[in-house]
Amino acid sequence: MQASQASSRTVNVVMLRLAPHADETVVARDIRRWKHLEAYTRADMDDILVAKLIATSAKQIFMFLVILAVVSAAIVAFIIYTMTLNKVREIAVLKLIGARNRTIAAMILQQALGLGAIGFIVGKTAATLWAPIFPKYVLLLPEDPARGRAGTGDLRAGQHRRDPRGAARRSGSGDRRLNLAHPAIEISGLTKRYGEGDTAVDALKGVDMIVQPGEVVGLIGPSGSGKSTLLKCLGAVIEPTSGRMALAGETIYDNGWKVADLRAMRRDRIGFVFQAPYLIPFLDVVDNVALLPMLAGVSNGKARERAREMLVALDVGHRAQAQVAQLSGGEQQRVAIARALVNQPPIILADEPTAPLDSERALTVIRILNEMAQRFGTAIIVVTHDEKIIPTFRRIYHIRDGRTYEEAGEARAA
Repeated sequence: MQASQASSRTVNVVMLRLAPHADETVVARDIRRWKHLEAYTRADMDDILVAKLIATSAKQIFMFLVILAVVSAAIVAFIIYTMTLNKVREIAVLKLIGARNRTIAAMILQQALGLGAIGFIVGKTAATLWAPIFPKYVLLLPEDPARGRAGTGDLRAGQHRRDPRGAARRSGSGDRRLNLAHPAIEISGLTKRYGEGDTAVDALKGVDMIVQPGEVVGLIGPSGSGKSTLLKCLGAVIEPTSGRMALAGETIYDNGWKVADLRAMRRDRIGFVFQAPYLIPFLDVVDNVALLPMLAGVSNGKARERAREMLVALDVGHRAQAQVAQLSGGEQQRVAIARALVNQPPIILADEPTAPLDSERALTVIRILNEMAQRFGTAIIVVTHDEKIIPTFRRIYHIRDGRTYEEAGEARAA
């Protein structure tokens, strides 16, 4: 038995520790038969505390809720801000492939809520597992004639849910098909100037280029020659200064954009393959590939079915359920190619896709791009410095000082 003394001489509360097999409800009921004593189990005390909270003034409750809401909002905002900083690269990739801001925000919020749910489950499980460790107890309190029963405040004896003598209880997209009568990509007189006046830099000075459906063309040149600028212009990431660009006979730029929704055009008509795979680490392989069809409005089931078909075509179907971290470098690049092809865009822009790969894997990637170009009639531009793959192109565009020069390639088998 343990006694807690509320004053210096008088014992007001006695806590009885019970054996593990004892029923605290039965013990409390027997003690209540004694005159001037009241007994409460741990469950009873929980209800009394809740009742006292309900009896607290509305102003205090309101202030508590306001403070709780402010603290909770600050914690949630900090978590989302931290997650956003950690996912800058993934957000940039999502925006490039056509995801809207609200879609990206929903993905981040969904992940934050998922972490919160996991935390709740862990805490609830821990509390459930630890609860039996604490001993059963019964509190004995002397009766207070002035207030009915001691320790209950405004709550009279019997008004808690678990008291068997209680008298009061609580009641209860656009067309992506190629027009084979026209070149897949047609660029003429394209220029791009950065800055103004004496500090202006002409990155492109009149680029001309034609790529046919089903063709894989190499774009090579020294650093700073304008390769990346050309790809950004063609991918509608930046706006050219002047010139004309057409995809499958449709003019998309003629001294100004002619397309109302550039995001939808990037999503539906242009596929991107980057130097690094830039897969979304918190999605598995299937969802990384299915993301683009989902953004285009395809149902989740259909998008995943299409993604699996593309993964099988690229010989990584057996890795469909794997996480990104479980893939090799070559497998990650194949998944990135599958993501670029899954919407069957007429155009694919590949920026140094073989840079991080060894010779064998680099040639495999080029072979896959050629096979996919023939299979789907996709026009592919590959920016590269990789001497291993340059001999595989049938046509090559050299870019020097912001201008392009065409030459025939060796067309060796990859």
